[in-house]
Amino acid sequence: MAKFIAADAGARKLDLGADGKLPALKLEESAGAAVEETGESASNPWLLIGVLAFSIVTSIAMLLIDASPRRSEREAKVDARQEILRQYVEPPNPRATRPFQQRLRRALQAHSRGDAEAERMHYRAVSDMLQADDLHPLRGLTGDVATDDRLKELLAILLRD
Repeated sequence: MAKFIAADAGARKLDLGADGKLPALKLEESAGAAVEETGESASNPWLLIGVLAFSIVTSIAMLLIDASPRRSEREAKVDARQEILRQYVEPPNPRATRPFQQRLRRALQAHSRGDAEAERMHYRAVSDMLQADDLHPLRGLTGDVATDDRLKELLAILLRD
């Protein structure tokens, strides 16, 4: 049988009550610390309503406001020029360049020379080609309507002021 041995030989033994149970803990309240319960709340209900309303408004604002960092206009134009170069100007067969590709190439060359007006003129010409009425409705200017739409988006970025 296991027996508890106290570390301190002089430790005081706990006296059991007359009923054989351990004594109960009794708390005493000081007269100054007693709180009168009258049924009224100690806090202001308008403060609680105000905090709740502020919390709701800020939660809605966080849902509606886009906190993602915006790319600068300059970065967007650099990316658009690179995509035009990759997707539209560098054809697999350099001899099979089409008029819109020649215009895009000239626009990129004008940009590298620092001639912003000539660059914009060539981009506007390609944009006019994309808007032409004589294009095939299924093939478009580039051979694919989805590719035409992407080129329109890139030109819109580059023609913004």
